[in-house]
Amino acid sequence: MAPPPAKVPDDKISPTRLLRRVTLALSGHVPTIDAYEALAKAPDAEAVIQKAIDDGLASTAFYEQMVDFGHQWITTGAFSTGAMGDGYSGNMSAHMGQCSSTSLHPGAWFVYQESPVAENCCDDKDEMGNPSPAPLEVVEPWWAPGTQVTVVGWATKKDLEYDDGGGKMVNCASAATLYYNAGSTAGCGCGPNLVWCYPGSGLGSGSSLDDKQQRRHAWDEPARLVAHLAWHDRPLSDLVTGNYTVANNMVRAPASASPGRGILPIRRTGPATLSRPPATAGSTPSSPTAPR
Repeated sequence: MAPPPAKVPDDKISPTRLLRRVTLALSGHVPTIDAYEALAKAPDAEAVIQKAIDDGLASTAFYEQMVDFGHQWITTGAFSTGAMGDGYSGNMSAHMGQCSSTSLHPGAWFVYQESPVAENCCDDKDEMGNPSPAPLEVVEPWWAPGTQVTVVGWATKKDLEYDDGGGKMVNCASAATLYYNAGSTAGCGCGPNLVWCYPGSGLGSGSSLDDKQQRRHAWDEPARLVAHLAWHDRPLSDLVTGNYTVANNMVRAPASASPGRGILPIRRTGPATLSRPPATAGSTPSSPTAPR
């Protein structure tokens, strides 16, 4: 005797529960009271749920969710070791400080040389303390496109290469003698748009969660790549086969602007947008800046 046909359970999820699940997954928060009320009044609950999905995928909150997922899925250790002063072995940009409010050039950025005499240029003096008018210039910095800052001293230099004294031209973007000092008197300075300098102390010794440090942004890079793929419907295989990575301005410019170093193309994150352009092979769309 044949067994009776299996009864299909009537356990379809309710519209309100489905709305909650969709909203939590895509934005990280529960639906609002207004959203529940709109669902209750709607003649077509399925259309309301579909709109919630579309709106969620188009929201920058979804990008935030994907960054968090990227951190959980691809765990990256904290960048807790390495030089914490100026740039060693080419792995960090030269650091910059700001002239004191009592100097001749208050607020101007100068190249920090791990020496108190580095700030002499703020008072138009050389390293020996002798009067020496320092060059002063207003530039658009890589870390804040569309704005301007004042730089003084060696920071104003834009040479792309220099003579090592023996007739050999050295690329300013490369490390020299295992100690990369972009502000050295040999010649380089901070380069175009200050791309070889960093406005602060670089990796530092603080937490990888401190968004004021390069350590945080280097730690974020793999997670932002995951978010970029989700935001633009790129194939997950791009994590391995893609010829690009994703980072914000705090790690983007010093790497991508340095000639001859074999760095992958870097797509910046930002500005925030509520619409996503269609991603096509070979395109370079921007990801939204997720407030962190």
